[in-house]
Amino acid sequence: MENTKKIMTLMLLLCISAVSGLAQAATFNVSAVLNGSATPGFNASSFHDASGSNVMSGPTLAGINSLIAGTYNDSNGFLSVELGMSNGGSFTLDGFLLFGANDTLTAHSTVNINFDAIAENDGFGDTSIGYMGINRVCCSGAYAPNSLAAGIDSQIMTLWGANFAGSFNGAYQGATLGMDLVLDIDTTPLPAVPVPAAAWLFGSGLLGLVGIARRRS
Repeated sequence: MENTKKIMTLMLLLCISAVSGLAQAATFNVSAVLNGSATPGFNASSFHDASGSNVMSGPTLAGINSLIAGTYNDSNGFLSVELGMSNGGSFTLDGFLLFGANDTLTAHSTVNINFDAIAENDGFGDTSIGYMGINRVCCSGAYAPNSLAAGIDSQIMTLWGANFAGSFNGAYQGATLGMDLVLDIDTTPLPAVPVPAAAWLFGSGLLGLVGIARRRS
């Protein structure tokens, strides 16, 4: 019986923690993709042939020129964004981007990328992205590479010198595809996610079970 009480209590604590997380998530809208004019010293948000070593170099394969939708949670680092490309295609980034005390990207960050049919036909393939260290990226812009810089009404997320884990197809088969990206993130929090009624009912049920277990003991 004692073990039953312990299990019920643990389940209740987990439920309360999950409900609390849903209610307090700090999520913000990604508001724009920035180019060279908005970030001095930075060329443009684009894909290029990085050749596996020279980040932010090599011929441009496609520009990243529009935001379709996106959010970023600065508590857990979850990024979910869909972006348009100059070739008419689009792609999504989904993963976790965590920034340390110095506002630079940590080694634990990981993002998956998925291209639509148009981009796939151009030779782009779905894969994960690895980020080059900050010292490997050459830039003279206003924003440090692989960082999240605080602004007045927004934060600037720079993902410079990010390389795909694998190679891609088409004319650049065998080369390494690089990605340079600058996102503007609105610092106005989105409305808190309402806690589903089912979660409250589940929590109430657990409380009842714990009460029954105590009476029986």
